[in-house]
Amino acid sequence: MFSGLTVNPPVIEKIQTEWCAAIDFSVLRLDLVYPQLGGNKLFKLLPNIDVARRLGKKSLASFGGAYSNHLRALAAAGKIFDIKTVGFVRGEIITPLNPVLEFAVSQGMELIPVSRTAYRNKHTAAFLAQIRKNFNDPYIIPEGGSNLHGVRGCMEIAKFLLETADDKKRVVMLACGTGATMSGLIAGLHSRAASETRVIGIAVLKAPGYIEKQVQKFTEELTSGAAAYPVEWQVLDDFHCGGYGKTSVELNTFIDTWQASSHVPIEPVYTGKMFWAVKQLCENGFFAEGSEVVLIHTGGVYACQ
Repeated sequence: MFSGLTVNPPVIEKIQTEWCAAIDFSVLRLDLVYPQLGGNKLFKLLPNIDVARRLGKKSLASFGGAYSNHLRALAAAGKIFDIKTVGFVRGEIITPLNPVLEFAVSQGMELIPVSRTAYRNKHTAAFLAQIRKNFNDPYIIPEGGSNLHGVRGCMEIAKFLLETADDKKRVVMLACGTGATMSGLIAGLHSRAASETRVIGIAVLKAPGYIEKQVQKFTEELTSGAAAYPVEWQVLDDFHCGGYGKTSVELNTFIDTWQASSHVPIEPVYTGKMFWAVKQLCENGFFAEGSEVVLIHTGGVYACQ
């Protein structure tokens, strides 16, 4: 899976919270497995890079916003594996570059601005054909690394959860931007006979029902239209703070308080929203007393930011 990379073993850390003493909380620190590739991005990118190599592609191309963790990780991967990367950035590229794009450039990524109107067409055959024509036929990875190769890579995450206690009482939670990581986790839990684990995704963007549809689509594609994986899952759409990348006073206050009392770093786009959601769910009696709740830290926190 890790293509010869020397990675850190997965760490599951127990955490104590004042939110609900009756719940057994822990954090799966994917952010520490190979920090330069950004937690779950590692699992989505490596299978795609393997496919690109088998196809003989000389470059990788993908899409993202100006603060895209995905583009940052792709640029790092290009440097590590010595393959050219091209990042199509939504909107104007403002100089001086922000820390994410500055890092991407330092890793050799070529940045191409795309108008917001044109960006909406990034999935169309005509748009992709133009990229292949103008950029020497790169291997194109969807925004967020969210294709079936990436989903299959995320199935590997499930094996890290089997080393903890009783699967039958476990709730696993993660932040979701495309549903790919969640889909892979569901499939991986099923394949490892942990189908009674409950998976809960916290949507970080304001698009009610979108993540749920994506998870349904990916899991159906993985099973080739057969019966869905018998893993209980749901997506909660109430904790996005107004949209992707947006925050609130409450979220920012929570993150500041957390950072002052914990060594586990979080940020406001993904994992911070998930932790904040967990606090509110605890306060509202969402979890049964005695539950084991594993929070997946999917990365996104960088020293350069």
